Amino acid sequence: MVKARTSKRSTGKKSPSKGASNKREMVVARPRAAAYLISVFFSIIGGALATAGFPPLAWWWGPPIGVSGLLIAVWLLRSAPFAVLWHMFLALVWGAAFWGPMLSWTIDATDSWIPLFALAFIMCLFTCLFVLLWRWGFSGFRFRKRQASPIVVAMWAVIAWLAVEELRSIFPWSGFPWGKLAFTQVQSPLRGFVPLGGSIGATGAVMFCAGLIFVLAVSKPKVFPTTGIFLLGAAVFLASALVPIKTTAEDGTAHIGAVQGNVSRPGLYAYENYLEVTTNHARGTIELANSVTSPLDMVILPENATDVDPRSDAKAADIVEDAATQVKAPVLLGAVRYFDDKDGIRKRYNEMLLWRSGMGPTEVYAKQHPVPYGEYLPLRGIVNKIMPLASTISVDMVAGTQPAILNVPLATQNRTVPIAVPICFEVADDKVVRESVVAGGQFIAVPTNNAHFKFSQEAAQQLQMTQFRALEHSRASVQASTVGLSAFVNPDGSLATEVLDLFTAGSLEFRAPLRTTLTPAAVYGEAMGYVVLGLCFGGLGFLGLRAMTTRKGRNV
Repeated sequence: MVKARTSKRSTGKKSPSKGASNKREMVVARPRAAAYLISVFFSIIGGALATAGFPPLAWWWGPPIGVSGLLIAVWLLRSAPFAVLWHMFLALVWGAAFWGPMLSWTIDATDSWIPLFALAFIMCLFTCLFVLLWRWGFSGFRFRKRQASPIVVAMWAVIAWLAVEELRSIFPWSGFPWGKLAFTQVQSPLRGFVPLGGSIGATGAVMFCAGLIFVLAVSKPKVFPTTGIFLLGAAVFLASALVPIKTTAEDGTAHIGAVQGNVSRPGLYAYENYLEVTTNHARGTIELANSVTSPLDMVILPENATDVDPRSDAKAADIVEDAATQVKAPVLLGAVRYFDDKDGIRKRYNEMLLWRSGMGPTEVYAKQHPVPYGEYLPLRGIVNKIMPLASTISVDMVAGTQPAILNVPLATQNRTVPIAVPICFEVADDKVVRESVVAGGQFIAVPTNNAHFKFSQEAAQQLQMTQFRALEHSRASVQASTVGLSAFVNPDGSLATEVLDLFTAGSLEFRAPLRTTLTPAAVYGEAMGYVVLGLCFGGLGFLGLRAMTTRKGRNV
């Protein structure tokens, strides 16, 4: 049990009589100096353990222990002078230890520390928001002047965390869903909650376990509560184990190839050489066609697999057409399309093309969730003055409006199969992936371009999310990257093939099971988000009414 020594603060006056109890001032127990040091330590270690759930370490048990560290740290200083400020400080410390290492790839992508500081600080503000919401429950959930039960407070932490995680996934601008605790649980004993409840279910399970650790740490050591906590924890893991995870084909299989063409120069200038990237991926496609022992049904190339748009560049079109002809199968590839909007301002779409030999591009999907400050610049005038590197995003990307679906005719079968194609960052977006699967996607392809992130862990974090989406929707998947890490994934989230290393050229093939059944996460995922927000707002409403009632009682 974590327990900080406290000192009692007296008003120096005699306690009023029992008859005047409604005006009685409560004795305030202030934490001693050791509690402040312990809290800061728990915040640092907690944030570090939570981020260890993501690559390169991928310790699934890190997030529940790490978040409990934040809860314990805040709880220890609940009665400190200027407690709100202390709690905000602890939230920032935990957030820095969590977001700093995870988002360090922003330095590789921009050759500057400014984007890391800016993005990590914004994310830390959401951690502060969570702590603000959670600490309100300390007093609001008191009953009959008793201290709020740690169990009640812990359950409020689950709701508050989920609500804040949902909020930061859509705000500001289009949101930043990267770093959800759910993504760390693909290979954990809690994995059953992924197809059952998606990111909300898996994050909720992580937070529930964090809450149990918190209650165990701060409650008085009694046999029954301790036993009860362990029984609750065992029940959570048992419930996860009982969730069926189905992987068998329901609509046959498809023989799918994926190509990683590579670039000659990692970083910001990877696309400087005209047609180099296009040629690399075309060459890889042809080599794949010559190496397979049975015909392919389709080939998936990465986002930005062609450095110029083959719809407007004849040389690029010839290169792509030659590859599609030799592989004798439809080719999915990424390209950027530039256009002028109605005001004459240059804009662009990030698109995936379905290219068929002799026909060219027959279907197109445009990315719905461009990355703010990565693919377009909100507040461009202000940002350009603060961060000169922002000028590298000279043309803003525009969001597409259609679901991430391409209907691919299988080369060796007389039928067409819908394929979900969330592009790059969209794999982190619950809504984009869910809508594409609900729209009929039987296989999930995640084309991505990781050339700008050099040898960082960004690609590994993205592959972890691809595995999560496979498990969430019970769909075979592939991450097809320009430079790695590329791999096929089974419907249970496990790797189906080798992983192609960073900045190597190669190809993969996989006979993917095609599935049509929707998981509960796909069917009810959107509703779960509304339920979480409703519970949070309901809890805030209750706390607000309690605060108003208490204030009126004191004024009587």
